[in-house]
Amino acid sequence: MPAAMQGKILRAIEGRVVTPVGGKPCRFEARVIAATHRDLPNLVANGAFREDLYYRLNVVPIVLPPLRERREDILPLADDFLRREVRQGAQKRLSASASTLLLECSWPGNVRELRNVIARACMLVRGETIEVTDLDIAQPGRQIPSRDELLEGDLPSAVAKLEAAMIRKALEASGGNRAEAARRLNIQRQLLYTKMQRYGLADPEASEKPTPPVGKTDG
Repeated sequence: MPAAMQGKILRAIEGRVVTPVGGKPCRFEARVIAATHRDLPNLVANGAFREDLYYRLNVVPIVLPPLRERREDILPLADDFLRREVRQGAQKRLSASASTLLLECSWPGNVRELRNVIARACMLVRGETIEVTDLDIAQPGRQIPSRDELLEGDLPSAVAKLEAAMIRKALEASGGNRAEAARRLNIQRQLLYTKMQRYGLADPEASEKPTPPVGKTDG
């Protein structure tokens, strides 16, 4: 907001008088709600925002953290958006793995981005369950840990980070089929189940996916 506009807003709030274009000054009664993503105290200190206007507006401050900092709200919001997207009684639900993906995303677009992801999935998915592969998320929060992240802490924690990331990737690539994920990782299925439980990756729906037959080998 330019400095001149800040002065006009301040005078209007203090005097409760506005002058319409081409009209006469008139009084008004209103409750003012201001919102910003800027650091106003810092702008005041740098002279970019009027101090008197800041204190006039800063009566009952409400800090709303970004969605990535209040992950407990993600799934309730997603469920609410799902209910709003019901068409002709075709209620949809998120699979456990899809819910996990929503929780692990960074959501730079906050609630609006989450709503768009749910609306898009509801329009494109024909079945009742929305899977990980149905979620078109531009910036997923779960990635293979970087070299610096792996080098932080001790060796067991670094191995755990890498294992969890590789298991997630294998499960996504196999559409949640655990047997296929175990083959991709070159480990036994039982070991995969154990590690999924250890890292909190167990998906009760994954075990219901059909596993293609595997012929006997001599090896």
